[in-house]
Amino acid sequence: MIYGQKITTTTKNEIAFLGRDFKSMVLTNMEASDTVLVDLWMVDQTGTSTTLTTSVVNEAYEGSVPGTSTTVIVDNGSGEAPSPTTDQFVGEKIYKDLTTNIGVCTSVGSTTTILFSNGLTNSVSNNDTLSVGTRFYFVNNVPIPNGTSLIINGDECRFDYNDSKMYIIANGAIDILINT
Repeated sequence: MIYGQKITTTTKNEIAFLGRDFKSMVLTNMEASDTVLVDLWMVDQTGTSTTLTTSVVNEAYEGSVPGTSTTVIVDNGSGEAPSPTTDQFVGEKIYKDLTTNIGVCTSVGSTTTILFSNGLTNSVSNNDTLSVGTRFYFVNNVPIPNGTSLIINGDECRFDYNDSKMYIIANGAIDILINT
């Protein structure tokens, strides 16, 4: 079976398809004349491999009832804005102490706020440093010239889809075809 996905934005996009393994993935440059730069990576979703961010909780928050929106104020630990990015936080499980899941970030409101629309699964304390799942890159800043495709074989890009998510960022339009 072949699954297709169009990437038309220059923001992080999750690559979602049915099934656990694929035989091949084809990334095709759909720009009229320009080379497109592509990053393709997986992110750990288990909490066993996390990366610290520069965002530190600015006041304590209790865990909340699921479905209760919670906005967490952050700084860099010295009172300055850490500038949490949409790319780094949105759609990701956020952790404290590198391993304790506190919820999924649904938006970044400003340079000092992170929103959890479904609430916090665990409490956080003032000065807890936040972390996210570690990114493992398959390709990083790889140019795909106009009229060219990049083929990735499944054995070059194998991981457990139950424990990770796969993402892509491109600076232009990309078609993705996945052969399962």
